[in-house]
This record gives sequence, C-alpha cells and structure tokens, in this order.
Amino acid sequence: MREDAHWRTHAWLSAAAAAALLALGLARKANWKAAGWIGFGASAAVAGIALVEHARFVELVALSPRAWALGVGGWVLAALTAVAVALALTRTDAGAAPRASLRAVLDRIARPWRASGPGFGLGLLQAIALIAALALSLALAVDPRYRDFPIAAFVIPAVGFVLLRAAPSSDGVEERWIGRFLALAAIVIGVREGPSNWEALGWCATMLALAWPWSGLARAVDWGQTEPAKGERRA
Repeated sequence: MREDAHWRTHAWLSAAAAAALLALGLARKANWKAAGWIGFGASAAVAGIALVEHARFVELVALSPRAWALGVGGWVLAALTAVAVALALTRTDAGAAPRASLRAVLDRIARPWRASGPGFGLGLLQAIALIAALALSLALAVDPRYRDFPIAAFVIPAVGFVLLRAAPSSDGVEERWIGRFLALAAIVIGVREGPSNWEALGWCATMLALAWPWSGLARAVDWGQTEPAKGERRA
C-alpha cells in the first residue's frame, strides 16, 4: 500500500471491474449453487485486480509508443478474455464450451468470407494469448536483460482457460506444441532466475497455468450448477 499513493482509487477500480463481471453473471441468470457463485466471485475479483495492476504496470514501464501499444494490447486481450470466459461460465455446460483450434482460427482469418465456426471468439483469444506468452517467455529465457514480467496481462487467460478446460479438440496439434514449448521456457526461466526472484517465479507459474490445458490433465471446474427445471431453457 505504501508504494502505491493511489491505492484507494485502484482498489475501487478493481472492485468496479469485479462487480461488472458479477453483474454479467446475474444478467445471464447463471443457475449456480452457493459454491458456484463464490467461485465466480473470487475469479471476478482476481480479474478486476489483474486489469488494474496491468494498467499500472504499463504506466510505469512503457517508455515508447511501441511499449504503450503492446501494453494496451495486453490489457485489451485480458479484458476481452475476462468477458468471454464469464459468458462461457454462465452456460450450463461451461466445461464443454466450444473453442476453435488454432488451425481453425487461422483458416478463418485467411478466408474472412467464410462463416465462423463454433467457439471462434474464444479460440482467437486463446491463440493470441498462447502465441504472445510463448514469444515473451522465449525472449526472457534467452535474453532476460532489460525485460519485465507482464504477469497481470496473462493471469486472466491462464486462470480463465484452465477453468474452462480449454483444450479445444483432438486436432489441436499446434496448441499442444506451443503448450510444451511454453512450459519448457517457464522451467528454463525459473532455473535461470533462481528461487529469490519472486517476480520471475510468478511469471513461470502463470505460464505453466496457461500451458496446463494442453497437458491432458485439466478438467472442467464444477461450478455447482443446478439443472434447469423441466421445460426451462437457458437464454
């Protein structure tokens, strides 16, 4: 708190972002039990804090137009992912929310006149997060000088896609390789930086969480949703 002279303002902004995500869940009439709402509220709080912390990070370290552009791009990615994951979690079958594979996303971008398949939005956000995280992690593993760890920008994609059990389909070969290289880069960074660099360890943990869905060990989180009454349909 002492290092942040405007901590009250930042705390209110974090709370406002979390409240907006909670309002989204209420507007979608999520059919959760108490445990589901508690889990969703905790995730919304983490997302709100991460968005504000990344904005502070960009303000402190961005010293050029390029750095500002990358920083703002990371914030937009995190914000869009927070909304997309919140919408997906409000589905009864949240763990089965469709996500297009990287191959399907690239095919759609190359042929913009074709109709988007199911889960294109989530697939696009996940592809951007994975590729950006891999590029940064490889740079930090090979030449960590004068580089920072934008942890907050990737906390939301990492946690959100783990909650959604984000492996899209059996044809996600490219994602599996990206996930493996990302995990390997995280391990290299952790070994290089050592246990005394908590910021580096936080980055490594975030990258491992981002790569986790491709390990085959992730499972959908049970949000304690109740089944809709007979004849009731989800909006």
